[in-house]
Amino acid sequence: MSALPFFDDDIGAYISEKLQPVIEGLFSDITGALPADIISAKGKGLKSYVFAETHKKDLPVMLRCCEEELNNFMKIGRAPSSLFFERAAILARKEKNLELEIKIYEVLIRAYEIYEEAYKTQDRSTPANMTYASGEMKKRLAAARKNHYHAEN
Repeated sequence: MSALPFFDDDIGAYISEKLQPVIEGLFSDITGALPADIISAKGKGLKSYVFAETHKKDLPVMLRCCEEELNNFMKIGRAPSSLFFERAAILARKEKNLELEIKIYEVLIRAYEIYEEAYKTQDRSTPANMTYASGEMKKRLAAARKNHYHAEN
């Protein structure tokens, strides 16, 4: 028995078309080169979630993991996990880079919106957990914007 695909070609094409402009060069000015241990691990086929614990305090690595989540989203249609985005946003806030924190949340929310839009084009419902995740990220974005506003004034 074969597994059902995450999405059909129409949904996949929609996601790629809408998401590609969002992620091109997304964090490239911040991430730089990956550490040697990560390059080695990826060469052995390890996925980004492996680094969620080992490099959880490394902002460039977490941003690379965010990018990988978005690229996987385009390839297989699995909505991006908020784990890396949440960690990256927390690290950005700790570094007092409030604009980056906001950008991280905005990108994830946009990815969730594209996910929902893609399914609506096929008159299909998105999974219920996406509504929760999207709502939670919107709350965090509002708080980040409020913090940024107060930091500027």
